[in-house]
Amino acid sequence: MKTKICTLLLCMSAIMFGCKKEAAKETHKARAATNARTLGARLQDQGAYRKLIREDRLKGAKTAALCSAVDIAYLFPAPGDQGLQGSCVSWAVAYGAKSYYERGEIGWPLTSNNHVFSPQYVYSQTHYDNSEGGGGSFFSDALNLVVNQGVSTLDVTPYDPWDAYGYQSTPNPDQRRQAFYFRNTTWSALPSRNVEEIRVHLCNREPVILGFPVYPDFDNLGPGNEVYDDLSGTSRGGHGVVIVGYDDARQAFKILNQWTQWWGLDGYGWISYDLIANNNWEAYVMYDSPNPLLGETYNATTAAGMSTIGYVSGDFNGDGNTDIIHPWDYNGNLAILVHNISGGSGTNIICDQTSTGAGSGNVGMVAGDFNGDGKCDLIQGWNNGGQLALTVFASNGSSFNVAWNAPMGQGYGNIRLLPVDMDGDGKTDIAQLWNNNGKLGIFIYRSTGSSYYQAAYLPTDISPSNVGIFPADWNGDGKTDIIQCWNNGGALGIIVYGSNGSGYSVVHTGTAPQGYGNVGLVPLDYDGDGKTDFVQCWNKNGMLNLILYRSTGSSFEYIGNYATMESATNYGMLPVKRSGMKDGIAQIWKNGSSTAIFRYDVLNYQ
Repeated sequence: MKTKICTLLLCMSAIMFGCKKEAAKETHKARAATNARTLGARLQDQGAYRKLIREDRLKGAKTAALCSAVDIAYLFPAPGDQGLQGSCVSWAVAYGAKSYYERGEIGWPLTSNNHVFSPQYVYSQTHYDNSEGGGGSFFSDALNLVVNQGVSTLDVTPYDPWDAYGYQSTPNPDQRRQAFYFRNTTWSALPSRNVEEIRVHLCNREPVILGFPVYPDFDNLGPGNEVYDDLSGTSRGGHGVVIVGYDDARQAFKILNQWTQWWGLDGYGWISYDLIANNNWEAYVMYDSPNPLLGETYNATTAAGMSTIGYVSGDFNGDGNTDIIHPWDYNGNLAILVHNISGGSGTNIICDQTSTGAGSGNVGMVAGDFNGDGKCDLIQGWNNGGQLALTVFASNGSSFNVAWNAPMGQGYGNIRLLPVDMDGDGKTDIAQLWNNNGKLGIFIYRSTGSSYYQAAYLPTDISPSNVGIFPADWNGDGKTDIIQCWNNGGALGIIVYGSNGSGYSVVHTGTAPQGYGNVGLVPLDYDGDGKTDFVQCWNKNGMLNLILYRSTGSSFEYIGNYATMESATNYGMLPVKRSGMKDGIAQIWKNGSSTAIFRYDVLNYQ
């Protein structure tokens, strides 16, 4: 990943700098500051500040030919409102710079609160005192916090500009858990008075965060007074903003402020080169950390107990978002709960059905679109006198109803069911996996949209023991293939059974570099290329780790290993989709007598 650098500048001393201005400007600067707003940048003394300068601060970003003008304001969120809290440093570091870098890394737009970063998260832990507004903060404290903890998004940790004591609400475990995925690697101070170095960073599309003293001239920026270039009068204190461009013709830097869009020039303003060059400033660069590819974005605990039947995932109501479907035993009857997990937090039960007209015993359950209507149905496999029988519960978007029920003619023992679309017609077929005299056998039952019939049989030479198996369109042709992972001498062996539309045959064998132990396997298309990738889930010292493999269409390649902050015990893993987003996975686990659901989404495409 390209190293991203953010520069922060902070004025240390209010050294007066005089400059001649036109008569209209002289009249303007004599006015008292109007609509004075909250500040909050606390300044280091020069001795302490110089100790923070490191030699590698540019990370090779110098350029021989500087641009004459740069404007990257369109890559930032809109001007915000720090309101009554002295949180300008946190706005500059989190809302401004961090949002910019994560937009560049992830590619998401900065138009919603789940894509911009929270000044509340940073300021609640770096405020100087407990007075009204919190007393401001030091840039070094904010920078250290984002290195050590990261920062959460604004939807997860909201900010109230009207609450002068809002900083007293410190992050809860869920907010800290999300922040873990959005950290920086390190930071450094820059030498004071270095206009050229700031321009170098901006020319390389590396924004600058500026800290400076606020005099009346800055308070009164607006049409007719666009450039802050006069330190006459009395300073109200230090302030922090983001530099989002410069213009050599103006001899000034463009800034993004957080005093609403009604301040200055629609929330923006300009600060002259001369003010920076002729005063002692603090300046910092921060190095953004590559995000883990998968990160936790949802956490909820339901009132329902852990199911003895199992969990499946699918789009219950056809809205484009995957739900978690929870079949369970209710006094010997099959009952169904459906959890909507498309939101940012909390749980939303959208179906609570205690009667389906079927029993819950001897059940294997899969989710799929039996009739091709875009809503997820449930297919129940059960023991009908030693034979496999299938019952289809069709979704109407609000409940499930029995749509078909019949024996399939094959034995029930040693069974597992997989949802597949062997022929690519949009209707879910069923693969039955069973032990055929010590070898794995696979029966395929094709859906007509109103019933199932046996369409194919695939014998294999692999033992059914120590096997993980899942459906996947590994080459993007619209037909579901079957991926078998097995213990190949302690390594993860991979066999792909490719669909030709009417049956299956082996089309790929390989061995992955990671071990086989403690395996759960989840198919997902993490990069959106139409080919199914997969995540190998395993227990590393009690914590859930995720290993990602990408499909090239002819093999699987190892992408990376990503740690989570959740326990690996009692887990089941399911694929999930959200409308307009890349695929993710959901972790189901037992939380006391209740059920907990975590969702991990793609944070960083590689």
